Amino acid sequence: MKFPAGIIVCAHEKGWMNESGTIEWLEKVWNKRPGALFKKPAILVWDMFRAHKTDEVKNVAKNMKTTLAVIPEGLTSVLQPLDVCLNKPFKDRLSKMWSEWMCSGMAKLTKGGNLMKPEISLVTQWIKDAWVSIPSAIIEKSFRKCCISSALDGSEDDAMFDDDMTEADDEK
Repeated sequence: MKFPAGIIVCAHEKGWMNESGTIEWLEKVWNKRPGALFKKPAILVWDMFRAHKTDEVKNVAKNMKTTLAVIPEGLTSVLQPLDVCLNKPFKDRLSKMWSEWMCSGMAKLTKGGNLMKPEISLVTQWIKDAWVSIPSAIIEKSFRKCCISSALDGSEDDAMFDDDMTEADDEK
């Protein structure tokens, strides 16, 4: 099956994530980020999921010159940039593409009259298009809002309390 450039599809046969899936993600996705080829030091912020904290995952990350920062339990909704600022606009865009597909006449029905699912290649294209359409300013602000910043002078420390982190403000 052909997927859009830049899209990597992997799945566990039972549909869950584990240590080997985490390592696979580190190798296939994280290790392809800008700067990874030159082993540029980086920080990876993620939640307390048990597969994120195994010795093997820590070793793989260390070999990639990646420092792991684990968000304490119960604080993901406050300190995880995806949860704080990015998931909603991303899902809104994805939902819009789904709705447009449904209304376009491209959606087909089974013999029993049920809706057929869209091809996985189309869904992955929607995912790519939805992500690419998120302005980089929103992504940057999401990190500042979660107090993940390279401003060591403390100048961005109050960003967590800013309510102006909406997409509408950034697109003006």
